[in-house]
Amino acid sequence: MKPDRQQTIRALFDEYIGMYATRDDRLTRRFSKNFTGLTGSWERLVQDQAEWVGISRQDFEQVPGPIRIDVIDTSLQDLSEDVVSVAATLHIHLPNEASVLASQVSRLFLVFRQEDGVWMITHCSYSVPYHRTTLDEVYPLKSVMEENRTLQALVAERTRSLRESQAFYRMLAEDAEDVHWQMDCDLVMTYVSPADERLRGFRADEVVGHSVFELLTEEAGAQLRKVLNPSDPNDLLTGRTGLAQCRIVTLPLFCGVLNPRFTRLFCAVPRTSDFRIASG
Repeated sequence: MKPDRQQTIRALFDEYIGMYATRDDRLTRRFSKNFTGLTGSWERLVQDQAEWVGISRQDFEQVPGPIRIDVIDTSLQDLSEDVVSVAATLHIHLPNEASVLASQVSRLFLVFRQEDGVWMITHCSYSVPYHRTTLDEVYPLKSVMEENRTLQALVAERTRSLRESQAFYRMLAEDAEDVHWQMDCDLVMTYVSPADERLRGFRADEVVGHSVFELLTEEAGAQLRKVLNPSDPNDLLTGRTGLAQCRIVTLPLFCGVLNPRFTRLFCAVPRTSDFRIASG
C-alpha cells in the first residue's frame, strides 16, 4: 500500500474513533445514504441510513459522557480508488458499572467510500462480547449490571457461609481437649487452640508467627521433614481415590519447662497446613 493511501485510511479511522469517543453528533452526518450496519448486540442488519443515525444517537444518549477507546490492533485495506476499509480490535472503557466491558475485546469493521470527493462511511459493524441488549439500549449495560449484582450477591453469600464455617470450626477447636494448629504453606504457625497452652505451657502469642520446627527437637524436626517430603513416593499413604491419607507420627515437642514431651501428631501427606495433636 502506498504511504499516502495508508495515511488517508489511518486519518479516516482516527477521525471516526475521535468523534465516536467524544459522542460528537457530527459523526451522524458522515454516514452514506447507501449504508449498511451491524450493531454490537442486536444481531440485526441495518440497511437504512436514518435508522443507523437513530441508533447512534441512542448510543450517545445511553452513555452521554466521553468514553475511552484503546485500539489494540488494526488492519487497513485499500480496496479500490474510492473504497477502503479498516478492521480493528478495541477495549471500550464505559463509565461506572459498565467498566466490566473494558476487560473484553470488541471488534469494529468500517468501510469508507468516496462520494463526490468526500469520504463517507458506507458500512459499520460492531461485535460486543456480551449478552443481547434490550430495545432501549445499544450497549448491553442492563444485562451486564444485572450479572454483576448476581455475582456480588453470590460472593457475599459464599463469604458469609465461609465465616460461619470458620466460626464453627474455631468454636470446636477452642473447646476441644486436643490441640489444633494451623500453619501457612511455609509451616509457620498462624493459629493454635487454647488447649496448646494447657498441654505445653506456651501462650498463643509465643507460638503464632514461628516455624513449627522451633517447637520440635532437632531429631523430631528431621522426622517431620521426612514425613512431609518422603524420598520415596511409595512412602505416601494413598487411598483408592488417590487422595493423601492421614499419617500419625510421635514427636517430642518442647513444653514450657523446655523439656521434650512425646506427643502424637496427626498430619496429612506430603504437605499440610493443618495439624491435630493429641496429648499422650
